[in-house]
Amino acid sequence: MIQRPPQTTALRAWLAVIVWTAILYVTIPFARQIQRPMRDRWGSSIFTWIVAAAGLIALGFLVKALLRLRHRLTRWNLACLALVILLFAVWGRSLHRSRPEEALHFVQYGLLGFLLFRAWAVKVRHPLAYWGSLLSGSLLGTLDEVIQWISPERYFEFRDIFLNAGSTCLVLLGIAGGLAPRYLTERPGRRAVGCVYGLGLLLLAVWGACLLNTPETQARYTARSRLLRRITRHAHVMTEYGYLYRDAEAGAFKSRLSPEALARMDREQGGETAAILDEFQRHERYAEFLERYPAATAPFLHEARVHLFRRDRHRHVAATIRERNPAGYRRFLTIAYRENQIMERYFPTTLAASAYTLRPETLAYMRAHLDEDMAYVSAVSRALITRFGPWQAAIGSVALMLLWTGAFFAWARRAVPS
Repeated sequence: MIQRPPQTTALRAWLAVIVWTAILYVTIPFARQIQRPMRDRWGSSIFTWIVAAAGLIALGFLVKALLRLRHRLTRWNLACLALVILLFAVWGRSLHRSRPEEALHFVQYGLLGFLLFRAWAVKVRHPLAYWGSLLSGSLLGTLDEVIQWISPERYFEFRDIFLNAGSTCLVLLGIAGGLAPRYLTERPGRRAVGCVYGLGLLLLAVWGACLLNTPETQARYTARSRLLRRITRHAHVMTEYGYLYRDAEAGAFKSRLSPEALARMDREQGGETAAILDEFQRHERYAEFLERYPAATAPFLHEARVHLFRRDRHRHVAATIRERNPAGYRRFLTIAYRENQIMERYFPTTLAASAYTLRPETLAYMRAHLDEDMAYVSAVSRALITRFGPWQAAIGSVALMLLWTGAFFAWARRAVPS
């Protein structure tokens, strides 16, 4: 099927894209309600097995295609397919260790990438079809995250945008480098070049808008528009910038506050913060705390509580697996100890004045079971962007748009009238 031009009309091919995209978007508000019972009944590994089953089905179709094309394919084609399969496997394994349900993106946007290529290839018989498919998939994957941002109990993550675009890209790489359809040889029409250029420009503009959509920006535009305020009433934070701390002993973590501001707030507000933390010490009130004291309005208090929650949560998990999983026990205990070290070093006044202090013998026991070789990076505030700030994001977006425009004019000179 890949080796021959799609035997369908453009309308039907794009209708398949629209239907599949609609399915992805419509299920966004209900995804957690679907995933939670599955995880509770069969464990998080169920999502890995679903993706593995989908991968085996795709591999079956791939083997069938390879047998049919065995006289045409070169070693380069086979190496490219092997690389794509390896990348999917390695990436899937890393997701299995952290968030197995995120591996479902492989199925969702891998299939979308195939459908997009099929739709583009109906009219565009040039490798430009790959670019059109990739940009379309990346844009739809970004809009997926924007819809999650305004949906209750869902969150926007740049990591998932990369996952969506990466899934589409790997499928297209497998088609282009592995199966290598031979009918994409015509010169591109100007209309196709214009469409690809417009998609790329729109994608860069959307990414730039996402990078600049900080809590401060959101507060400004929602204050001016009742409609936007209603649309974003369930929205969480989309983009935040902060600081990366590297501690030789405690490990690395991110914070919305500079070192000077963090030290000053702990010194001046430690007692007041400790009183609030003690009020919400019970695990059952953690969700209430997060809602009442969001990071955007109370960064110091919020971050302190999340560090403490992570410490206590990992201590609890460690206790439940002590006998059956000694390695996991040591790992979870190390995470708890490092989080406590972060509190001791960067929130010392707050911790000392609170009811969260651990007894010396407890700390000594944790230290005795510490995995010294484990390089620790705290997951608290991990979504913060620390490599650049909003101004750099704005300038970078404009620069990329200008570069993309230059590429468009270079393409347009080689295009034929449509």
